[in-house]
Formats: sequence, C-alpha cells, structure tokens
Amino acid sequence: RELVPFFRKWNWINKPIGQTEIDFTRTNFLSPWAITLFASYILWLREVLHKNVRIKINTRSVSGGYLVRSGFCDLLGLSYEREVVDAHILERTTKLRRISTSSEIPSFAKEVMNLLAIEDEEIAGAVKYALVELLRNVIQHSKCTIGGLCMAQYYPDTGLVELVVADLGVGIKKTLHNKYPEIDDDIKAVKFAPQPHISGTFAPAAYSTMNENAGLGLFFIKEIVTLSGGGFFLGTGKALVNIWGDNSGRQRKTYFQS
Repeated sequence: RELVPFFRKWNWINKPIGQTEIDFTRTNFLSPWAITLFASYILWLREVLHKNVRIKINTRSVSGGYLVRSGFCDLLGLSYEREVVDAHILERTTKLRRISTSSEIPSFAKEVMNLLAIEDEEIAGAVKYALVELLRNVIQHSKCTIGGLCMAQYYPDTGLVELVVADLGVGIKKTLHNKYPEIDDDIKAVKFAPQPHISGTFAPAAYSTMNENAGLGLFFIKEIVTLSGGGFFLGTGKALVNIWGDNSGRQRKTYFQS
C-alpha cells in the first residue's frame, strides 16, 4: 500500500549535489520492491553521476538484517558483521542481483521457479517464459547503463511471492513511441505496454513465424498474476498502473500520475 505514495513524493530525476546520504537506521520495514529501487538508485548515483553515497544501516534491526539477507549489502559492497542467518529465511528469498546480459537471466529465473514451486508443468513453463521475457526486455530495451536489478521473496503466511524487476533506463514511453506515435505520455505507456503484441522492436501487425511472440512478456506476466488473484504494478516516468485480480479472474485497474 506504500508503493503509490512512494512514487508520488520522490522525484528520481532530481540530481543531488555533493554527497548523498541514505539512512535506513529508522526504517522498521522494507519490501523487496523498496530494496530493489533503492539499490538501483544508489548504483545510478555512483556509476552514472559519480556521486559519493553514504549508506547507514543498523544490521541488528529487523529491516537492517533483511537488507543483509536480501543481498543488498553484498551487491553494493557494504561491510557488515557476518552473522548466522536462518536457513529457512534464505530458502524463501531469491537474493537481489544485477542483470546486465542475457546470459545472467536463466540462473535467476531458475531460482524464482524453485521459489514458486509450481507443480503443473504447463503453468510452470508459461510463468518461466514470461519471467525470462520480462528480464530480456530490460536488457534489450531499457538502455540502462547499470543493468536491471531483480529480487523475489516468498511469504509463507500468505502464500504470495513478490517479484521485482527494476531499471533506470529510458522508460517505456520512449521505447514504444517510435513504433506507436500515439504513445506520447507515461500514462498511455503503462496502458499500452501490458497489452499483447505491444513491442518496441516490431511495428504493429508486423509479425511472422520468427517474431510472433514479440511483446508478450508483460502481457503474460500480468495475466498469470491477476488470474491467480495477485497484483501487477508497472511504473515508468511519472505514471504507475496497479492491476489486481480476484477469484473470478476479473481485473481491477487503477492509474496514478505524479
């Protein structure tokens, strides 16, 4: 429920001056989406803007311990006291990682599929295909110099899995605009992108045997998630769509713009 306010109040485009400090010591709870977005932002500050970033974490707190277990500290090269971590907690987490090439996708996809533990082979195959396509989109279209970041977490109390993929690339609107001139703002981008066969690679209706699956990654992810009663969030630029499914398969869509 905090995702929308988070996006509305933080203008990621602003370029900080001098040293940036990110303080997690007073944070009581962190979701995988927040960890992934903060990590992306920090890498962007460091590697693209060449800023000095100071990160404060209390590793003995609940949120600080989760930052350690999630792989956040390892990814960013932060030192911390090595402590014994509950093996059961690690089994429920696919650690945060950076994906810069297509060759890095299969191992992450395999870990996520192990986390999901889908018994039906056909459903498992569809989920894995959609996940790989989603990650491939980041590599092929985002043009993000720091690559894409991803993480997954299983919550045994609810049976839900939270999967996050984030990048700080050119955005969906710019990716699709050349092929679809009518997509001229971020709201239109988040409305069009989850539809089938919407691709920044191929022109509309230009499908053949080789590319007939183009533009299906986001669509399949959205359908699989909502048909199982889950939620699908897609954010780009100043827009965000929140799509939830119910037990009857109906989708509820809410659009936000900052």
